[in-house]
Amino acid sequence: MIHASGVTFLKETATKKTGSGREAGLPEPAEKKSCKPVRNMIILPDVTAKTFHQADIKTVFEKRETLRTYKDTRLSLPELSLLLTYTQGVRKITGKTEFRFVPSAGATHAIETYLLINRVSGLEKGIYRYLPMDHAIVLEDCTEGEPEDVARCIKKPDMILQAAVTFIWVACPERILWLFGTRGWRYLFLDAGHICQNLYLAAGAIDCGVCAIGSFFDEEAKAAIGIEEKDDFVIYMATVGKR
Repeated sequence: MIHASGVTFLKETATKKTGSGREAGLPEPAEKKSCKPVRNMIILPDVTAKTFHQADIKTVFEKRETLRTYKDTRLSLPELSLLLTYTQGVRKITGKTEFRFVPSAGATHAIETYLLINRVSGLEKGIYRYLPMDHAIVLEDCTEGEPEDVARCIKKPDMILQAAVTFIWVACPERILWLFGTRGWRYLFLDAGHICQNLYLAAGAIDCGVCAIGSFFDEEAKAAIGIEEKDDFVIYMATVGKR
């Protein structure tokens, strides 16, 4: 089924004097991006089965600071799994509703997580996408997708090149506008903030630092990770590496 774009939602709902695509009778957008062509999923380890240093909550909050330089050290796959779990991992499912470890307006989960992997044990360098329902990642087949392509999208490219992983969050506004209409734009940016804050806290528990990045060249960032959907866009980034 072909769904209307976010822009079309706004136009159609405006003409019908209603607040959302749902009220206008438009079809509900897909809950997740498809994985085409079918690729081999890399299933991530269950973090509950792995022993990490148990940092107390006071220490985690006190260590929350922006870090722009990192050790030349690899993250382990369980460490990456932990970061993904507590930023976009599925906590439970009730009926058709996904509850994750971060709040999402209307449980729409209108943000996808992409990863620029530089140094993670067992993974080749490249652009990956996280699949929350499978707790897995897939290597994306990008026309660009090299670390240098992503690095050129920001003012200080060395930070991305030095990081073990760069989280790249892509907004899919269609999902949230369908439910909330134009007010969904506000919720979309709030949701991005929730996700990044969880990354800061989870990273602190495994002796990693984070630098949130809100300033980048939009079209170049979208092209670098191979986003083809017209209305989807890179909303936020964050570099991660060992202290």
